[in-house]
Amino acid sequence: GGLGDTFMFSRFLPILCSKYVNNKIIFFLDDCLFWFFQKMQNDYDNLELIKYTETSKIYHFDYHCSLMYLIKELKITYNTLGFTPLFRHIGECKKDNKIKYILNWKGNSKNLHEISNRRMNLEYAEKLFKIPNINWCVITKNITKEEKKILKNNNVEYFKNIDNGTNAFEDSVSIIKSCSGVITTDTSIAHLSLNLEIPTYVLLTLGHEWRWCTKSTNTNWYPEATLIKQTEQGNWIEVINKLESLLKEKHNI
Repeated sequence: GGLGDTFMFSRFLPILCSKYVNNKIIFFLDDCLFWFFQKMQNDYDNLELIKYTETSKIYHFDYHCSLMYLIKELKITYNTLGFTPLFRHIGECKKDNKIKYILNWKGNSKNLHEISNRRMNLEYAEKLFKIPNINWCVITKNITKEEKKILKNNNVEYFKNIDNGTNAFEDSVSIIKSCSGVITTDTSIAHLSLNLEIPTYVLLTLGHEWRWCTKSTNTNWYPEATLIKQTEQGNWIEVINKLESLLKEKHNI
């Protein structure tokens, strides 16, 4: 899977390390995510992190499985999932009295489901930008000229020169932690903000991914997430209207 999947399924690593305390657990992961999990490595003596580019360090192993397979290996059911934000202690948290939200409406264009089942046109969000007393910012990558124009016309702050180093989301983490919350479609940003313990609204299509559940407005995968789902394929207007009502109610606007 992608980076978001790694965030989501890594919740099982502490369980694995605690259950097999006398065994060495090797976590083979993307180089850009290494920095996220270094603290976890310090918390478990039997956990070793190895980057994808350091394959030669894997000198021996007895068993191999994917993160997703740990659901079966650890005999976890939907009702026993459990969730503790993995990265809540990472990054600075400099908040002021202003209400400020991050909006993310799209993810990696290389994802096969991106265009048809994850992305929302930015035009639908213009209604949100007009809500009084709420400030908006964007950390989305690869935005178009048309999208930049929409953001500029609505006084939305755009962080364009961020996360250019080797560590994924290194700048985004600090920005996310300084905000009141995150609003995003089904991308890695949702998994990141929820693991940072930041209030997150996830905007979902009618044919969304199975882990977001079918009819519920919440999920045991992320109990604190607010899920807003289409009831008609492609209808983002209803989703935005629901979100607008929730934000106004939350902030007494």
